[in-house]
This record gives sequence, structure tokens and C-alpha cells, in this order.
Amino acid sequence: HCRYQVLIVAIATRHADAVDIKFLVDGRPVWVALPHPAWVEYKKRTGKLITDPLAKEIAGHFLKTALESTVTPSATTAAARPRGTWTTSTK
Repeated sequence: HCRYQVLIVAIATRHADAVDIKFLVDGRPVWVALPHPAWVEYKKRTGKLITDPLAKEIAGHFLKTALESTVTPSATTAAARPRGTWTTSTK
């Protein structure tokens, strides 16, 4: 069971140029980070802004994909890159 919890501009919390989106997966926190350069690239390619609801949707889609793969969500941070590739790292 997954539930969205919060969206935070990461520069304030960890001095990163990203937006962190927190979900609870079976009661455990899971963070998905969307770097600001990805937001700029999205705007260049589409002419549209990534709104908070769209950011939550993007992060939720990534989390769903991660949960359906072999990635362990309880210890995973995901980051979107401007070219649409994804990386994951364990905290």
C-alpha cells in the first residue's frame, strides 16, 4: 500500500537542486527526488510547467515501476534526469 505524504524543495533540507517527494510504502518512508534541471528540460520540450500535482504523478509512476521491479523501495531514492533516464541509489 502506497500513500503520498509530502513534497519538499530539497535545497532547504539537503542543499540539493531538486524536489523531494515522500511516499509511505507499507508505512515506511520512500523518497523520490526530481532534479530541477529535469523541470527546466520538460519546459523546453513541452512548453508546459511541471506543477506540484504533475510532480507527484511522475514520482508515483516511478515508484510504481520500482515496486514492480527488483528495486527495494524502503531504501531507495530515485532521481529523474532531463533526458528521461532514471537512476536509483540506496541511502
